[in-house]
Amino acid sequence: MQHRLPNFKEVMETPVRHRIANVTRSVIGFERTRKIGDTLDDAHRFMEYVGSARGRESAQRLRAMHNRFSGKRAFVIGNGPSLKKMDLAPLAHEYTFGSNRIYLAFEELGFLTTFLCGIAKHIISQFGQEMAEAGCQHVFMSHRYAETHNLPRTVTTLLSRARPVFGEDPLFWGFHDAGTVTNAAIQLAYYFGFSEVVLIGVDHHFVTTGPVAGKILPKPPTDARPDTVVSEGDDPNHFTPNYFGPGVTWELPDWVTMERGYARARDHFERHGRRIVDATVGGKLTVFPKVDYEVIIGKSGS
Repeated sequence: MQHRLPNFKEVMETPVRHRIANVTRSVIGFERTRKIGDTLDDAHRFMEYVGSARGRESAQRLRAMHNRFSGKRAFVIGNGPSLKKMDLAPLAHEYTFGSNRIYLAFEELGFLTTFLCGIAKHIISQFGQEMAEAGCQHVFMSHRYAETHNLPRTVTTLLSRARPVFGEDPLFWGFHDAGTVTNAAIQLAYYFGFSEVVLIGVDHHFVTTGPVAGKILPKPPTDARPDTVVSEGDDPNHFTPNYFGPGVTWELPDWVTMERGYARARDHFERHGRRIVDATVGGKLTVFPKVDYEVIIGKSGS
């Protein structure tokens, strides 16, 4: 009887990985160990991506969009409750990046976002099919989960990287989401050539207790990632209460990781003569310069 040898991914997901990591940390320190681990993980992800017909097809699509929108402006729309305080109708004539379940607002908005992005495991596993069928011209999702859930080939997969870098190239750098799909959308906007990115609906504040985070799912003691929870009530964190309504699984936010990713994006844009501004109404994020939404869209008399 022949015995199959475990592949790299299987080894890295077993307790063997944790034992190796513990020994390595004790010798060279945590930060260097993390970087080595991320590099090895990224090497595997790259081979996984280019080794699939879908990954190669998606890379070609992305390459075809490089700098297609050079010098233009894009709005990256978060899904915070502040969207309800804004007149979004003028965005029908703008380039827009939507994310996750923004499609729940399409009927009320009267338009579809130009692009639709999804990165998180639980978003894609629960709502990936709905996103794919939302009608957007360009739909992007993490390669790690889109193929697993057998989503339509119209969905373009992104090479999701473990190493925290700003992705300039969809194939060799990939995209590191830094804990939020908004960061991935910003990197796509850069690659597509947009010179100005305007954030709206990025409230950067979550209620993480009570019914919306009613049930905490178990995880290993060594897992430092934020808790994964199951909602048991209405969602106060998004533009509609059924966004993460009862029964929806989601991961609590990691504010530090998010802000580091935003800072990398801000610095990268500025180094190349571009800019990101934040027009969120009442948002808590302080990484980007604040601007008045009414002025940005030309509705103010000032």
